[in-house]
Amino acid sequence: MVHFISYNHFLNQNSFLFKNFIDKDNLYRVLLLLNVFSVYKKMNTKEKIQYLIQNNKLKFFQDIEILYYNDYYKKSLKTIRVALFLAFILYSFFGFLDTFLAPNSKTNIWLIRYGVVCPILIFAIIISYFKLFKKYMQLILSYIVVITGFGILAMISIIVEVESGMYYYAGLILVLMWGYTFVRLKFINASIVCWTILIAYQFVAIFFQKVTNSSQLTKIFISNNFFFVSANIIGMSVSYIMELSNRKDFLHRLLILEEQRITERERNELRLRNKIVEEELSMARKIQRQLIPNKSPKQFISFLYEPMEAVGGDLLDFLLFREKNRIGIFLSDVAGHGVPAALIASMVKTTLIQSGKHKENPAEFLMYLNDILINKTDNYFVTAFYGIYDSETKSITYSNAGHNPPYLISETEITFLESGKGLPLAVIDNKELNRLGKMYKNQTESIAGFIKLLLYTDGLVEARKVNSPKIWFYDEIEAVLFDLKYLSNKEFISQLYEKLILFQGNKNFEDDICVICMDI
Repeated sequence: MVHFISYNHFLNQNSFLFKNFIDKDNLYRVLLLLNVFSVYKKMNTKEKIQYLIQNNKLKFFQDIEILYYNDYYKKSLKTIRVALFLAFILYSFFGFLDTFLAPNSKTNIWLIRYGVVCPILIFAIIISYFKLFKKYMQLILSYIVVITGFGILAMISIIVEVESGMYYYAGLILVLMWGYTFVRLKFINASIVCWTILIAYQFVAIFFQKVTNSSQLTKIFISNNFFFVSANIIGMSVSYIMELSNRKDFLHRLLILEEQRITERERNELRLRNKIVEEELSMARKIQRQLIPNKSPKQFISFLYEPMEAVGGDLLDFLLFREKNRIGIFLSDVAGHGVPAALIASMVKTTLIQSGKHKENPAEFLMYLNDILINKTDNYFVTAFYGIYDSETKSITYSNAGHNPPYLISETEITFLESGKGLPLAVIDNKELNRLGKMYKNQTESIAGFIKLLLYTDGLVEARKVNSPKIWFYDEIEAVLFDLKYLSNKEFISQLYEKLILFQGNKNFEDDICVICMDI
């Protein structure tokens, strides 16, 4: 049972080709033919064209043949009209010779020339402007060539001056040349028509001109046949080469168009996929934004979060306690960027929400987080800092899992809160950490006397100048922090971000930016 593809599907798949080569009126016929040949129909259009290029003949598979005929018609129409008009002019002009070559027969000859052949040529030119001509173009042109040739043969058959009639045979050579080349007949049609004229010539010469009754006429008859046969052979060769070349040129153009169509389709599919990805990333960005606090939990704290891409792997959060003077500050950075890092950051956020009593102890909390993440991050590691700040005692208890040490800013200097830095999370499990003596530990330090505490991810300090990529923001940040130290935490964050953009030269950062500033 032949599987039938849908009309609309075929139209959509091949609209680019039909626009250039085929009318929609013939589309259903093409569709039918494509489903008739079970092997051929399994080829896509590009494979069909490549097959035909390698096996170039004067007949294609029907679907491609229809495309070729439409292209051939479009390219030939102007040439055909010129050929018909030129034939009319020459056929009319040669009427002047009738007065000199056959004065006794010119009336009958003109009846054939001007009463039959020339009007038919004019009629052919006129009908070429109608749709009917496209469907029957080859048949009509075949009849026209036959009529022009038979017109000359009719003149020869009725001419009284037998010897003068021999001059009219040269006109048949012109008809053969015209029929094989200028009039745009296909090779098969041109060959049939022109050989028919040659056979008809034998009949007229023998039975009407009676060339066999005179040795002189017989010699001319034999000589003419040599020329007529040679002209036919040359004409067939030229016609065959022309059609073969036209078909090959058509296939190569068709292949280019098909490749363009495929490229355009793939480009459209890529645009659609990109649009879907962009929409999904936009949605993911909105979702991830929900993971970040929408406002500061304390007046003395401000923060900034700017992912490098639509989503990022940096995460910050604040954990609240019953004691109003205590607040947990969490900051993490997943190695890498984009969606994978964002998914791991989401896992971290979920763990924060479910931390329960673990949040009371920074080191214990990091061990708990490491236990959750181990073997679930596909070799992505996570750096993290978690500290509990007491605003009454101006002290902070913290534990650091491979994260950048926070800056402590005083009136006279800038130092680091860098004691007890451990391994990043999700690198080795807790048992192995214990065996190696690398368990996360708590550090408690008094930070009274300092103005600000600045926590950050490495996207801040590793930003580089666009024009001088060897210069990092790390090399200049301490001077910047020192200049901004007396600003409020909110203004401090804003100015620091502006300084970072000015330093780099644009906003296209190579890593996520996450910063927390706390007034002490």
